[in-house]
Amino acid sequence: MDDLESIFIQAGQDFALRAALVDTATGRTWTCRQAMGAASRLAAGFAAQGAGPGDRILIRSHTCLPAVLSCWAAWRLGAVPVPVDPTWPPYLVDPVLAQVAPRLILQQDGAAPAGPALILADAEGRPSPWIGHWLDRAGTAPERPAAADEDPGAILFTSGSTGLPKGVVLSRGALARSARLVVDTFGWDKADRFLNLGELHAMSGLRNTCLAAAAAGAAAVLVPPARRDHPFRVLESIREHRATILGAGPALVRMSLRLRERIQPGAWDPLRQVLCTGGVLAAEDAAAFQAWTGLPVINYYGLTETAGICLAHTPESARVWDGTLGRPVGAACRILDDQGRECPPGQEGELVISGPNLMLGYLGRPDLTAEVLREGAFRTGDRAVMLDGGQVQLVGRLRHAIKTAHTDLLFPEEVEGALAGHAGLLDAAAVGVARPGEGERMMAFLVARDPAADAPSLLAEVHEYLRERLGPLRLPSGYRLLERIPRLAGGKIDRMALQREAAHGDA
Repeated sequence: MDDLESIFIQAGQDFALRAALVDTATGRTWTCRQAMGAASRLAAGFAAQGAGPGDRILIRSHTCLPAVLSCWAAWRLGAVPVPVDPTWPPYLVDPVLAQVAPRLILQQDGAAPAGPALILADAEGRPSPWIGHWLDRAGTAPERPAAADEDPGAILFTSGSTGLPKGVVLSRGALARSARLVVDTFGWDKADRFLNLGELHAMSGLRNTCLAAAAAGAAAVLVPPARRDHPFRVLESIREHRATILGAGPALVRMSLRLRERIQPGAWDPLRQVLCTGGVLAAEDAAAFQAWTGLPVINYYGLTETAGICLAHTPESARVWDGTLGRPVGAACRILDDQGRECPPGQEGELVISGPNLMLGYLGRPDLTAEVLREGAFRTGDRAVMLDGGQVQLVGRLRHAIKTAHTDLLFPEEVEGALAGHAGLLDAAAVGVARPGEGERMMAFLVARDPAADAPSLLAEVHEYLRERLGPLRLPSGYRLLERIPRLAGGKIDRMALQREAAHGDA
């Protein structure tokens, strides 16, 4: 029995009658026994559609009950779930379909069509009639297939410097170990209710919602996107569903601080901790939030390629905020200079991670895999410093990528590639910009083909043009028209000059 399967077996035995999934779309709470039984029956439904061990099941859905149960059913069947952002346009989905060659495509109603798909849920996250048939019917799943820890357990897509999505293949064992790391590091238990603001196509969304909660015997509270995009709605969900743990990004913490005069004392009850990932949370923001709410804000670091968490604070150390990402957990971390030599404490270099939870590789891209996986270690592309106490402080990103408010990686090259097709632009560039109290965001710089063009009209047109090609969650947050794009010798974009330019404001 592999470790991933053991999570579900243990949950079914030890926490059978405890709440496992709180489905706010239908108002139903599923016990662990009920949810595990439904996932087994859904696995039978997938098998009836021709899916089996090793097959890939593409899931284009926001976080909702049918999507979570579909991931469980895929693992139960020995298949490989591939959660994909449902807002991605064909520009991004088509190459994913070509790489994955899924046996089944499950899609939430309202997402752009992606080949012959079975409707998974309606726009509100309620089960479709097809899924509901398998959830409610009598019967059991096919016999449990033999699976190994090293077998593929999930494929998650993250955009790369080429602008096209890269499929990160994670093993079943890595997923399970990462989930148990979350439980042990942050002290989750069966009395907890976890509310996650992320999506299943992100590492933290998939692992924490589908696996870590089950490993702890805790309940996962599933709320639709409209209830996750503003502090007031998040607070309503926390109170209504008695959430004790919140998984969020730095943006929610910053937004909540700006609105604190409109939030009543005690509004964060019954939370006991806030997990913050997807970017570096400024020390002043963490300190202010903790002083205001009394809650520890636990910042942790992980990449899709490391199956998530590999640097973290504990609930205790998070109460004394030091501006770092904490210490290594479940992994070994080194800081290497440009010559590959280990840096002494205090010296900046590239963060390199080794351990049992590294990805199996990029799907169909051995060349890209070889670039970042060397001698059993992953080259993160992030610059960091190891302090004397063993804490790691992030300095910047080697590859200029930023994390969006939805915790997805966004690369300048991806935006630039899309902008290159706009007929009204002569040149374009994009950079990640960090401003105090605002976190990271993407800024686009444009050179109009017609210098006399009406600036507001052109910027609005460009914005809609990018929305059609990148989707609503991957857009720059600001635009600026320039007479020319600054470039270095050889024609490379001078990104540092653009970052200085961005400091003067944006359109």
